[in-house]
Amino acid sequence: MLNWFNKKLVPEYTEPTKTVAVPLPPATEQPAYQVGITESGKVTLRLGDSYGNYGMLTMNDAGVLKLIDMLEAAMDGESVAVEGHDGRGPG
Repeated sequence: MLNWFNKKLVPEYTEPTKTVAVPLPPATEQPAYQVGITESGKVTLRLGDSYGNYGMLTMNDAGVLKLIDMLEAAMDGESVAVEGHDGRGPG
């Protein structure tokens, strides 16, 4: 057969091989959050998911009170301005 425009010929069709998906091991049940106190007296809040990924927040007493205020404001749907804080992080 002529090779028009120097095109490569398509190889014959081969049936794809079947692969077996190995199921993931069951995720161990992890708590959604934990609260604790460090040796220096600061409060830690650990937030996580069921896959073992987590983040930890360590706060002094003022930070805990500010977090409580922000959570209450979010729960009420009101935007309460906290002096010196713009809602983007500690401070």
